Amino acid sequence: MKTMKSINNKTYWIIYCFQIGLSLLILFGMLVLTILFIPESTFAMSMLMLFYGGFLFFYFRTHPLKQDIEVLKSGIQLTNKKERIVIKWSDIKEINFQSRDGVMRLRAIQIIRNSGTKAILIHYPLYKNSIRISQVIKKGLDSFNRQEDFDLNSFTPLSLERIQRNETRFEEFSFISRMPIFSLRTYFPIIGFALIYIFLLATNDQARGVSVIVLLGLLITSLAFIAMAKVGVSENYLRVENYYFPWGKTFRLNEIKEIIIERPRTKSPINIRIILIDDNSKSFPVDNFLQKDWRKLESVLEKKGLKIINTTR
Repeated sequence: MKTMKSINNKTYWIIYCFQIGLSLLILFGMLVLTILFIPESTFAMSMLMLFYGGFLFFYFRTHPLKQDIEVLKSGIQLTNKKERIVIKWSDIKEINFQSRDGVMRLRAIQIIRNSGTKAILIHYPLYKNSIRISQVIKKGLDSFNRQEDFDLNSFTPLSLERIQRNETRFEEFSFISRMPIFSLRTYFPIIGFALIYIFLLATNDQARGVSVIVLLGLLITSLAFIAMAKVGVSENYLRVENYYFPWGKTFRLNEIKEIIIERPRTKSPINIRIILIDDNSKSFPVDNFLQKDWRKLESVLEKKGLKIINTTR
């Protein structure tokens, strides 16, 4: 293996194209609904379509470009429709393997060059073998810094086994949880239903327009029910579950490199980001915890020998 090349994640691009098609279909449906069924609400629906169309334009406009990645013995080569960029190991000042980018905060490898030019981003979800790519890049840079020979033929990427359901069947998890009555997002759906009632009864077109825009924002934000979670720790495992729904993710404690407690955006819920020893990571929003719950969780995890970084203090 003289080089390692990226493999495009076809599933991601299929979902991305489906999102575009579905978004345009919804926009067209709004137009048909306005013209044929509720012509008296032209102003309200026009405002809604303008808001929705602006969001779609911004979302798809800021989506990262598709590019091919190739890790060479001498550095990294990135090729897209516009240009080909070759970055030698000696050109690299720093690499952040746990960066975030864009509206959807996609995980990315951020490459900062000595020249001070704009950082290069390699987005994990766009590639099927992104974790192997990150490991090879890290190995190549480490070899250069140590002035060692970088042999791609002898390098074997680390791969972790998937946790099977019966593996944790008899584990006793001690959960840290908090009823989400202290989170304002819990009450947004109630306000949303009230606005639906106002919209249906409103006789003034402007009043309908305002209520529709506010309603849309609240309905989007009300999806924060996903951000309500509980965290469980057993002798050998860590588990993060949704507070309302029976879904979650389990990790082996000995495969966790570090845990970061962070707030990805100013107004977003606090996240717990679990980084594994293979450089893969998973983030979970936990909006129902109070500060004392975070302190308790940190104490429990530190007793298990895990490295905890809290950037929210």
